[in-house]
Amino acid sequence: MTKKPIRALIFDYGNTLIRSASLTDSAIEAMGPSVGAQIGHHIDLQIQALYTRDQSQQPDWQAVWRKAFLESGVEYSEAATKAHLTVFNRQGTLFANTIQILNRFKTTGYRLGLLSNVTGPAELFDQDLHDKGIDNYFDAVAWSSRTGLRKPGPGAFKSLLQELNCAADETLMIGDSEIADIQGAINFGMKTLRVSNVTPCKTAADFQCTPETLDSTLQSILNRQGEPYV
Repeated sequence: MTKKPIRALIFDYGNTLIRSASLTDSAIEAMGPSVGAQIGHHIDLQIQALYTRDQSQQPDWQAVWRKAFLESGVEYSEAATKAHLTVFNRQGTLFANTIQILNRFKTTGYRLGLLSNVTGPAELFDQDLHDKGIDNYFDAVAWSSRTGLRKPGPGAFKSLLQELNCAADETLMIGDSEIADIQGAINFGMKTLRVSNVTPCKTAADFQCTPETLDSTLQSILNRQGEPYV
């Protein structure tokens, strides 16, 4: 049976299209050295604990932050939380080739999706896409804090594919997390490309690359399928 050509590309966000900032460093800038370091550390630990093979639901973001404030001995403040995440988003920087890649695929007919696990108000991440000038490239965007569905759970992939009107076996998932992006997508029947700072890396993905070689790797993948890439 002939394999279906790739019609859609789904990108993770942090450390795939942007170089993510440190939650601790951004908390220090937003809240000061002592409090910020503690809160950032506790948030990091909680988020890292979510990356398991059976995690499918996004916990309430305020519950996560309340716990971090409590463990730091600080009264919870939604305003302080949003200020921290605003700094965190601002400190994240686009990789040099991100806009080039998105523009190329947008203009050559591929369906583009963004699927990202985030813990915080989805509107702040929407604003970040706008501020970085890439919001209009995507045909569908799914933040886990908005949908309640978290990778690697199948619901996250199913929901976005329905928005893109594409089947799993004609979609390439591109991301940096072996558990969330690669294993989750493989389990759902998708092709996969692992983005890692170091290659070769240990991965079950069909393909792998560094952030700097993402453009050329995608070109190679699609050229081998006879897909348009100009």
